[in-house]
Amino acid sequence: MRLKKSSPVTNGTRHQINLQKNLLTKKNTILKGLIKKHFLNYGRSQNGGHITVRHKGGGCKKKIHLINSLNFYFGINICQMYNAFSNSFVSLNFDLIKKSFFKTITIEKTYPGSLIISSLKVKDRYIGYKLQLKHISVGSIIHNISNPQKSIFGLSGGVFCQLLEKKREV
Repeated sequence: MRLKKSSPVTNGTRHQINLQKNLLTKKNTILKGLIKKHFLNYGRSQNGGHITVRHKGGGCKKKIHLINSLNFYFGINICQMYNAFSNSFVSLNFDLIKKSFFKTITIEKTYPGSLIISSLKVKDRYIGYKLQLKHISVGSIIHNISNPQKSIFGLSGGVFCQLLEKKREV
């Protein structure tokens, strides 16, 4: 997502930075299987729903996007949405080999219609490709670092990591 800086007309807009949201899609009702509801019951009991703790609850309704971060894919980015839980953007992709839809965490320069690849043997390295750490050169900026079980580092919006050195264990 691109950042746009406001013109300093008042004190509140002097250092204000907004996101350019013209590429985001707000409602995507085609793929309801990739979204899970999250029920907020803060301050209420489970059985009757009576208030047990005062001054808790409320807020905006949130939905959990089921993110695919471990499988290998060869797909096209279709649209981008906002993920309220991880404060990041999620892109809806279509896998050309498996003929299925999935969601991944979006980086800044991934636009709808761009090609994304995740495999063990990728010769070219472009923005949006998913590689193993042994194939990434030292000094590269990366995000969404994961082990085979789950994603660990660099998941929030605007967060990145830099690969400083590689050590070979004997």
